[in-house]
Amino acid sequence: QDNRIRRSGGVPLASHTVSTRTVKNYKTELAFHSKTSMTQKAIPKSQSREVAERSFRGAFGLACMIGSTHFIPVDKEDPDVRRELANCKNPDTRMLYDIVTEVRQTPV
Repeated sequence: QDNRIRRSGGVPLASHTVSTRTVKNYKTELAFHSKTSMTQKAIPKSQSREVAERSFRGAFGLACMIGSTHFIPVDKEDPDVRRELANCKNPDTRMLYDIVTEVRQTPV
């Protein structure tokens, strides 16, 4: 497979091997800390992250954060920005611009 990747002009990913000594060190560490559980620490994060990623409130909060941090209020609308938005193929970009402009009641 590496040859096929090289022939197509790509660079194969480096294979990561873990030495036997490293595995023994981790096993020893876990043996001395028997109350350590990786699943107890990972499950609440993944459940919280899944809820946040799929919630309307999370999406709305992200859109508000982007709108408030990525747009700078100005006194007069820039004709270059107006032209760029007119040629933009993604309607969501224009919609976000319009919403931020309306909320801030000033061009951005």
